[in-house]
Amino acid sequence: MILNHGISTLELIDDHDFSPFSTDNNFTYNKIYIGDDIQQERFQIVSRIGLLKRNESNNDQIIESAIICESGGATVLSDQSFLIIDEQLILCVCDMVYSLDINSFDLKWKIKADEITCFSIHHFGDGLITHGELQLTKLSYDGKIQWQFGARDILITPDHYKDFWIEDELVIVRDWAGYKYYLNKEGAIVKEVKLNN
Repeated sequence: MILNHGISTLELIDDHDFSPFSTDNNFTYNKIYIGDDIQQERFQIVSRIGLLKRNESNNDQIIESAIICESGGATVLSDQSFLIIDEQLILCVCDMVYSLDINSFDLKWKIKADEITCFSIHHFGDGLITHGELQLTKLSYDGKIQWQFGARDILITPDHYKDFWIEDELVIVRDWAGYKYYLNKEGAIVKEVKLNN
């Protein structure tokens, strides 16, 4: 996935072959972020998201690079798995949300936002909200958890049709058990509907 940022381009890649403990990688990243569970040897790496910053005016020369290696449920890069806000790249990687300086790829903050995986991240109210497999997590822009919501079942549906969306200042999410929940900016349920299966 390639994004334009000023005179630079950002490239986000799934670098499945990268091993932070190897000297035989195809590419050497300037910065390597390894999840705490991996460092403590409790879990293996599931997702490896590489970040490349290229200078368009200098033959696309790579001017900065980083990779995030995490455990948990695998992350798929999509246009909803990251945001760019005020020179920050905010990115879902497995069960974590990372905030990196968009110019240096220095880590600003990281937070666990779900017990399994985060599917997407969005602007919501005065901060951010993640749609995870087990939870919705409302975050401040500086990475503090404001509230979390878990439903009767996982927050996806068998048909994967419109599992999560934001409408009229409400978050609407459907779960596997067939319920639709409407939550306000404070995380309170304002409406709950059992859908016909």
